[in-house]
Amino acid sequence: MGSSKESESGGAVRIEPTYMNPRFLLYCGADSEYTLAKEQEDWRREFGSMHKALDYAQSLTQVPTPIAVYSATGKEIIQGTINPRRDASRP
Repeated sequence: MGSSKESESGGAVRIEPTYMNPRFLLYCGADSEYTLAKEQEDWRREFGSMHKALDYAQSLTQVPTPIAVYSATGKEIIQGTINPRRDASRP
């Protein structure tokens, strides 16, 4: 998640996010169809398995990025975070 900054105005404390990464959106369709998209971006990609969709999302990620997973009926199932791949050359 993003960091935040607190500011006071009239005695109230307001927490303002300093940035917000657009979320990945994963739609689990009927017949093992998975569609991956990203908020504020104009693309979608189809996958035959959830594992492949999540692996692809991870390959695009440079910073921890939120993800929301939706059922075929459009109901949000779970929220989480996709973390960047660790560089195999680093310990």
